Amino acid sequence: MYPLTPEYLAQPRRLGAFDDKEGTLYDYLVQNIKKLANDPTWKATMKDALLVESAARESLRELLTWLTPEERLAGLAPEQRLAGLAPEQRLAGLAPEQRLAGLAPAERLAGLAPDHAVLVLPDDALRALSPSYLATLPDDVQAAVRARLAR
Repeated sequence: MYPLTPEYLAQPRRLGAFDDKEGTLYDYLVQNIKKLANDPTWKATMKDALLVESAARESLRELLTWLTPEERLAGLAPEQRLAGLAPEQRLAGLAPEQRLAGLAPAERLAGLAPDHAVLVLPDDALRALSPSYLATLPDDVQAAVRARLAR
C-alpha cells in the first residue's frame, strides 16, 4: 500500500521485490487507479490525480526493469516488436542471404538501385565478376562485396 501514500507520491523510491500475492494486489490497484484517473468526477475531487498516475507509471517502469527482454517482449506480434525501428536496424546483424530468404528474384531487386542489385547475387556469382566490373560499382557496394568474399 506504500505506493499509494502521500509520502510515496511526493518522493517515489524503488520498491522491494513483490511476491505473487503482492504483485497481483499491486496490479489490481494500478488497474483501479487507471479507471479512477479516467473518471471526470474523481478527477474533480482528487487534486493529486496526475501525481498518482505519474507515480503509478514510474512504479510500472521500475517493475519492468526486473524482467528480461524476452519476458518484456513475450506476447507481442513481430510488427509490434519492430515498431519504431528503421529498416537498417531491423536488418542489422543479418547476412545478405538471410535478408533475402524467401523472396522471389523480382522481389529481391525491387527498390534496389541498379548498382546495388549485384548484392543480391550469391557469393559464388560475386567471385565470378571481373575486377574491372567491380571497380565500376560505388565504393559502398565494392566494400560489401569484398566483405562477403572475405568470409
